[in-house]
Order: sequence, then C-alpha cells, then structure tokens
Amino acid sequence: VVDISNPYSISVVNTISVSYGHNGNAQGDLFALTGTSGSLRLYDISTPTNPVFLTSYNSLGMSSTHDAELEENGTKLYAHTFSGSTTRILDVSNPSSPTELGQIPYGNHSGVTIQRPSGQIVHGAMREAAGGHIRFYDVTNPAAPSYLSSYQPPTAVNGSIHNAVAVDDRWVAIAYYNDYLRILDMQDPSNPVEVGIYDPTVTNVGSSIFAGAWSCDHVRTFTNGTQRYIVTEMYGPGGCYIVDFTGGQVPPQYQTNSGFQASLNVNGVVGSQYAPAITNLGIGMPGNLNMLSFNAGQAWDIGAGAAPLVPA
Repeated sequence: VVDISNPYSISVVNTISVSYGHNGNAQGDLFALTGTSGSLRLYDISTPTNPVFLTSYNSLGMSSTHDAELEENGTKLYAHTFSGSTTRILDVSNPSSPTELGQIPYGNHSGVTIQRPSGQIVHGAMREAAGGHIRFYDVTNPAAPSYLSSYQPPTAVNGSIHNAVAVDDRWVAIAYYNDYLRILDMQDPSNPVEVGIYDPTVTNVGSSIFAGAWSCDHVRTFTNGTQRYIVTEMYGPGGCYIVDFTGGQVPPQYQTNSGFQASLNVNGVVGSQYAPAITNLGIGMPGNLNMLSFNAGQAWDIGAGAAPLVPA
C-alpha cells in the first residue's frame, strides 16, 4: 500500500503478504487481489493504510485468476481464469461471501466494462494468446450473458491482445501488443468502430506476439474532448508513450421544440409545443432541419430556442 498524496515523496505504508500477487482492482472500500495461488482474495480497504482480509474465492476451474474487474458500483466482479477460457461474474455485494451469478464463455486474461446511458451493461472479455482478441457481451442480466460483437485488427490475426480501459462509458482503449494502441467507439456495442490508432511499428513481421504495447491507461480528458493516454511497451526501445486522441468529442444532439401554430423536425423526428424531439447525429453526419409555420411571417428563433445543440 503506497501513499501518493505527495507524488514527489511517495511512501509504503503497509504490505499485503501473499505467496504471489499478480494484479489488483479497487472500487470504493473493496479491493480484489488476483494471482494468489489461483484464489481471488477480497479485502476491506475502508482504512487504506490497514487492509482487512475478508475472504478468498476459488471455484472449480479457477486454478489461476489472472485479473479481476469490479463494476463502478462495486457490487459485481469479473474474474478471468488464465488456465481456462471463461470469465466468471460474481456477486460481491456481500464481499465476505461472494456468489457466482453467471459465466462468459470467453477470456483468460482481463476485461473491461462499460455501462451505457440506456442502462445496458457491456463486458469485453479478452484472451491473451495467438489470435486472442476482445469479445463484447451484454451482461445486463449476468445470469444469461449474450454475445454482441468482437474486435480484432486485420494485422493481428496471429497476434494477441493484452488489456483495455473504458473512458466515459463510451470509448474503449486497447493495448494490443504489436498493434499498439487501438481506440473503439462503443456507442453501439453491437458494432464497435475503430476511431483511433497509434502504432509506431511499420510491420509486425518477425516480432514476438507478446512484444509491443502491453499496457494502456487513461490519464485525463480535456475540456475540448481530447483524451490523453499513457502506453507502456514490452520488449521495445520506446518504453513509454504519451498519446492524445482528438476524436473523442461527443456527437451533437439536436433538440427541437415546436412552438405555437408551427412544427419543427430534425431527420423526421417531430416535437410538440410542450415536449422536445431528440435525435442523435454521428460525428460528421448531416441533419435535415424542417420548419413549417401555419401563420405567414411567423418568426423562428434558431439556435437559442428552436434547435439548440446539446451534448448527447
């Protein structure tokens, strides 16, 4: 446990002693530690300087828990078994007694979770191996995950994925070894769109599948929508890259209000005098704004009143 309140003078304040620790994830007062002789270990960190062991979880087939991700609310956990090909979804609302809710039939390494504004929860399970990639599942009902889509760069058919991070429950940034940083727009989880690439290597020929970017993390998002990432490299001369992604601006949304004795619509979506009509337009997509007045010479207030653009 490291105190970084002063980043110029960090200090170790406590140590969790285990036979082998590979990775960890924290949300709120709960910390999940993996790699401990196959078991997943949970700790209460309500007092960060004094973690309290709660329980270990080692279900059938979990001979080596590689990574674990806690959902933002800290009540569900996704455990990835390195020796198998299954992602287990656990209920940790009572962290002293985890229970299994369901399984995703893919993954052996790590994963990433996004929660869409609609309430849909999507988990991307990843497999570290030749040809390993990311598969997205709807886990809104964790007892019955349903497959949505997959992503794999065309140059990574025999390559491997490593880890990913979600940003604003919309974007997924992936460290993809030889194919370095890949950024996906997950507005439609059934159809991920590759919107950003940073790859300093010209070709993957002759490279080990486990060389290249093996970690990425989101540093910050600027007010103009630019996202900053840090990407670290394995078996390469670069070491560490700081990358800005400028395509992260949220698409505009037309909100239309139809006034008295008049109608207004955007792309066919019609509002009323009392309720706006809302339609989303993708980045760079045109919108058709149609106005009709029943009284000759009726004025329209475009911008502030009739058709303001608001963030999606």
